[in-house]
Amino acid sequence: MRFPGQLLPKRNQPDTNNITPAYPDTNIHQGWKEYKWTIILILIAFAILFTSIFSYAQAPKPGDRLPNLEFKPLTNYEHSEAKLSDFKGKVLILDFWATWCAPCVAMIPKMDSLQQAFAGRVQFISIAYQPENQVHNFMEKLEAQHHRQYHLAEVTGDTTLKNSFHPASYPHYVWIDAEGKLAAITGFQDINAGNIRKMLAGENPATTVKPYAEQPYDYHKPLLIGGNGGDGNNLLYHSLLTSYTPGLHPGLAIVNDTITGRKITCKNNSIHQLYELAWSDSGRNFNRQNTRLLVKDTTRLVNRKDAGQPYLDWLARGNGFCYELQVPRDLAPSALSMMRQDLDRYFTGYKASIIKETRQCLILSRIPGGRAPVTKGNNPDVRLDRFGWTVSNCSLGILCERLNYYQLLHDPVVDETGLADPIDLEVPIKQLSAKGGPDTGAINTELARYGLQLQPGKRTREILILSDRQP
Repeated sequence: MRFPGQLLPKRNQPDTNNITPAYPDTNIHQGWKEYKWTIILILIAFAILFTSIFSYAQAPKPGDRLPNLEFKPLTNYEHSEAKLSDFKGKVLILDFWATWCAPCVAMIPKMDSLQQAFAGRVQFISIAYQPENQVHNFMEKLEAQHHRQYHLAEVTGDTTLKNSFHPASYPHYVWIDAEGKLAAITGFQDINAGNIRKMLAGENPATTVKPYAEQPYDYHKPLLIGGNGGDGNNLLYHSLLTSYTPGLHPGLAIVNDTITGRKITCKNNSIHQLYELAWSDSGRNFNRQNTRLLVKDTTRLVNRKDAGQPYLDWLARGNGFCYELQVPRDLAPSALSMMRQDLDRYFTGYKASIIKETRQCLILSRIPGGRAPVTKGNNPDVRLDRFGWTVSNCSLGILCERLNYYQLLHDPVVDETGLADPIDLEVPIKQLSAKGGPDTGAINTELARYGLQLQPGKRTREILILSDRQP
């Protein structure tokens, strides 16, 4: 604070009052010098430790009593440094700012006027992380432009106070009451005479509390990975692709939410599987039976001979990938199309296309007059093996998708039942056909109990073609 007639240290001028003459270099003082430096180093270590503990601790909250903060180097003030205890009995407002911040600069005249209007009762201290010469050169130009000198105390080159209060944006104001407690953290809109008068009267000012917990972030690491910049709970849209991730069980899922939108997740999938899912929209489903590989080297795309650990080893040799796409609700219908674009951007050596082909199929239909299957409403589940099929609270469309994916019948199954509701169904496989697969006649005997049947027929189906992209 400036007092009438008081001479203040000029900007960029060192404070010569605190310069201590060096000890003469004599033998009588040599031992003391070494001992003195040992003590100084120990004190510096303790100071660094204390500063680190306070800096990385959880940011203080309104109502917390603050430690005895230090403000140095301090210019435009009666001393070159000060502590929080020096301002006991006053309202202290810390202004975290930067020269590039337009709202910060616009607040300088207002803060200077409030400083003078409440002289002796309120103290503003502007705190900048930028170096002293940069801040003071800027202030000299600003004062020349405004034809006015500003009397705000300044701390420059700061890291300690910034790390203590974690300003998430600038300007950032920290209000400290007369007892040294944190009263509020606000934006520039709340810096006014009315709120200051409330603080002086012991009342809570009508302020808007700003977020003060800065998220740690490293520009050299991916955003949100390992907590870098947050935990990701506020994601609106993201798309990511990684290589094989050890310990992550292969699988895929599409989750639809009426509020958050759609999320597609593929864990340790092959390129073949990624493309099959990406093109399975508009009511179609691609799997082993309706996907054709027209590439020179199929070993990069699919591995159908290995299982268990050998298959995981194949994925780990550059053949497995994790992919995730999350989009808001209004983009949900375009999610798989966006996935296709992502795959085309990364897997530049391959091209996907769709052709139509007429081939022999098994048609799943309802028996005329038969009773439609229903569900008891248990947990959704589909289990298929060589001994039979068990469906609980799932649709027939899902059953057909699984039958085709695992190629449990010689021909692909097409659902033409028109039944979309979940059903319960149990079909034991009691005998095999001459070809070694399930006997269709025996299966129809079991399906008849649910008013269903499998009949051979030809249908035109869409086939997914994966081919080498021509240069």
